[in-house]
Amino acid sequence: MNLYFTFSSLPEIQSLPSSERKRAYDECIHPLLMEWRVRLTKLVFTFLVFYGGYFLGVFDSIARYTVFFALYLATDHLFDICTIRLMRIRLAAAISARVSRHGDSPTT
Repeated sequence: MNLYFTFSSLPEIQSLPSSERKRAYDECIHPLLMEWRVRLTKLVFTFLVFYGGYFLGVFDSIARYTVFFALYLATDHLFDICTIRLMRIRLAAAISARVSRHGDSPTT
């Protein structure tokens, strides 16, 4: 299993010219990440992480809080990547529909 840490390294996006990658992100990936189910899951995840951090005493010192917040941001980004990975078939269909609709041809 490959895990991609940036959106531009996904094979579906990588096959597009660089000028089209941002438009593909705006039209295909961003709406996927803004669905209510994904946002609700992220909200529950965020609440549980900060609630757990409170009971572990993370907020007692600024050093612990800084490390905790950096780990939270990394995990949040990983959550987005995993969401895209789970909905890969739907994403590939949306990108191919976008390409055929706009007449762009992916480079190989």
